[in-house]
Amino acid sequence: MAKVFTFLGEWIFLTIIKFALGAISYFSLQEFGVKFGTVGDTINSNAFNYIFLGNITQAGTALVILKIYLRYHHYIYNKFFRYIILAILLYFSESLIDHVILSSSGSFNLTNFIKDLFHIHILELVFGSHIIIATLFLYAYSQKERIRSEKMVKQDYEMAVLQELKTKAELEALQAKINPHFLYNALNSVASLIHDNPDKAEKMVLLLAKFFRYSTNAKSQYYSSLSDELEMVKTYLEVEKVRFEDRLSYEIQVENPQLLYLQIPQFLIQPIVENAIKHSISKISTQGKIRILIQEENKQLLIEIADNGVPFPENFQVGYGLRSTQEKLRLLGGKDARMEIENGDFKKIKLFLNINLDNK
Repeated sequence: MAKVFTFLGEWIFLTIIKFALGAISYFSLQEFGVKFGTVGDTINSNAFNYIFLGNITQAGTALVILKIYLRYHHYIYNKFFRYIILAILLYFSESLIDHVILSSSGSFNLTNFIKDLFHIHILELVFGSHIIIATLFLYAYSQKERIRSEKMVKQDYEMAVLQELKTKAELEALQAKINPHFLYNALNSVASLIHDNPDKAEKMVLLLAKFFRYSTNAKSQYYSSLSDELEMVKTYLEVEKVRFEDRLSYEIQVENPQLLYLQIPQFLIQPIVENAIKHSISKISTQGKIRILIQEENKQLLIEIADNGVPFPENFQVGYGLRSTQEKLRLLGGKDARMEIENGDFKKIKLFLNINLDNK
């Protein structure tokens, strides 16, 4: 519908220009004493057809030719020739319309039409140039708008590419930092067990190998299934259980098994669990417990990580682990993705992700 209104607007524009330039030319030539002769008599005898019907028809025909020409003009590589060829097409169409309107029979005669093409009266040339000039200006304007539109599209595309590269760099930076952070803590644990309990040290090394095999195989991706992520978290927790023994227990509960197939950002849960053990569980003398609950809530995926360790202080400031989680939620979790923190006997960190739960 918008294209129809645009076409009608351009048609009216060309018609008004045709009328205006025709009137200016007519009265200007009369002012200079130009005699119209037989051409003028022919026009006067067909005044309504020539002035009204002719102008309107010529404007509409010129616009149709312009629209068709715009589809194929790119085959003409020379920009100057584009204007020349368009002007010739417009001249032929206008001559054809004038021939039919001004002929006594109101019909087309090929012999007379060819004769008229090569016997151009100066007045016909003056009045006939109006629609050609107006259409050429409209063509030039459309070319300018096309170039401007192409530049804007190109700029938008380049901005999208730059944003994608920026996002990719941010995600790769986050992932690169998380793995060495965990490795540093785990290797310290291995070092402390090598002499006192070699069997546990060996078990921890094997678990670390499993953990980093997952990390290495998935490093080129930003999403993985919830099932894989939980398997990786279990591996991490088993590593820590070697170190903490009975001082650490954990429970993972998924209310709907179908949720395990959902894609979530990689390394989203593990940094929070690591943060809970390092800053909370390790600082209490009783048994530390970590509970991970996965469920649907208000058509979002809710991942809840709770522990019974040291509560969050009143002026709690998030550290690197939680900051990285917030960044991943911002970049990959969707518009309404967020993280919430709750204090209590079991302090909780809740992650809400915008994932299509109806298309698992």
